[in-house]
Amino acid sequence: MKSGVSESLLRKYLAADSLPDTGKHARSEYSVPPELDTPVQENGDVQWLNGSATDALAFKSSWVKDQLHVEPHYLALMRVRGDAMEPTVWKGDAVLLNVRHPKFTDDGLYFLKQFNSLAVKRVQHSLNGELIFKSDNTACSDERLSATDAASVHIAGRVVWTGRHVP
Repeated sequence: MKSGVSESLLRKYLAADSLPDTGKHARSEYSVPPELDTPVQENGDVQWLNGSATDALAFKSSWVKDQLHVEPHYLALMRVRGDAMEPTVWKGDAVLLNVRHPKFTDDGLYFLKQFNSLAVKRVQHSLNGELIFKSDNTACSDERLSATDAASVHIAGRVVWTGRHVP
């Protein structure tokens, strides 16, 4: 017990049988958004399939509110699929989504589901009411959809943060 922690307690921590006491308020100071697999939108609400919090990332709740301008319980974590948004986000990158308003409110990056395909796209509103779905990867073409056709696109959420593993 040279470090002040008994060997048996350390074994419990490593086996995830017990968590270290990090202070009276530490757990409430941090938010652990669930990592979600498949969003489906029904009747204007986003429903999540196969969601879990297995590969948890924790964010200080005050930082989420101050920097991302989102209440922590409206966050979800997803992984980017495909290369359409390179170099902004890469396949496998983690993105934090604001899932509070599953609709295109402003121009920005959104995690979308259309025809059983998931993708991050830059969405812009045009003056004639169309939505333009842009890819940052120049090898990918933009898509324009009328407001009516855009209704078939399910919005998982707006991307508010990205992170990646540095090899």
